[in-house]
Amino acid sequence: MRNDEISRKVKSDNTSLAFGEKLCTKRGHDEKQHNYIRQKLREVGRLLKDMRSCPGNVEKSLENFMYSDAFKFITQSCKNVAGFDGNTNTYATPSLALKIGTTLQKCLKILISKGIETNNQDLQTRAEELSKLF
Repeated sequence: MRNDEISRKVKSDNTSLAFGEKLCTKRGHDEKQHNYIRQKLREVGRLLKDMRSCPGNVEKSLENFMYSDAFKFITQSCKNVAGFDGNTNTYATPSLALKIGTTLQKCLKILISKGIETNNQDLQTRAEELSKLF
């Protein structure tokens, strides 16, 4: 990834890094898949950038946003990244909204696994509840 604001957001977030590590383990052996991995990580970075743009969220990680109470906030950030126009109810990039949703589901699975591994029941239940909403 090029060294810009979005890549710095990804590099500073443990959940994003775990997602990237999982992608590299699964697809990293094939050089043709490196572009796919980069795109997926940039999706997460763009979402993080939008979520952190709100006051009080500047230093929060993706894990800190994963509450069922934050579902509307997460979907609004997803809409912002995908270029949703409320007047016409259309997206500038409709496929991006779907891709981000799928990527978030994968990140939630990572957080559920992390909760089980570290015996963190709170993290596990938060991630499970939010994944039910997706």
